[in-house]
Amino acid sequence: MKRKGAFLLLLATMVVLLSSCWSKKELTDLAIVAAMGVDKTKGGRYHLTLQIINPGNVAGGLQGGGGGSQSPPITIYSASGDNLVEASRRASGRISRRLYYAHTNLVV
Repeated sequence: MKRKGAFLLLLATMVVLLSSCWSKKELTDLAIVAAMGVDKTKGGRYHLTLQIINPGNVAGGLQGGGGGSQSPPITIYSASGDNLVEASRRASGRISRRLYYAHTNLVV
């Protein structure tokens, strides 16, 4: 009987610990970077240009059908810094979502 109770306790503990989503990333919380351009200015600073995908405007397709003006599927952000990390942090300060570089297809 004790063995069955210990097994059920272990099973319940495993279910609680293994069934959650600790590393979930919601699409609405991410700013997906499609392309990135890096320039070095004459002053030695880096100028970073990011092309961010607007997920609501890409997936819509032919919804609505009203023919009204739609916003573009991408947005471009630029920032400068002494190094690439600083420029990226300055760019992310202007964006309300977290930059996500995993889907970057083009780096210039």
